[in-house]
Amino acid sequence: MNQSQAAEPAGITYRYWSDIENGRKNPGLDKIFKIADVLGVDVSHLFEKH
Repeated sequence: MNQSQAAEPAGITYRYWSDIENGRKNPGLDKIFKIADVLGVDVSHLFEKH
């Protein structure tokens, strides 16, 4: 799944998704939970260092 495919069901734009990944935007908890749901991961996974 690429950014564009994940962004739409998460209710955000591709640009916003990219900004999150690059540290330019900080999504609210509602968006964080939606992103985790779309990716099929636990929310805690989004906060792990990779």
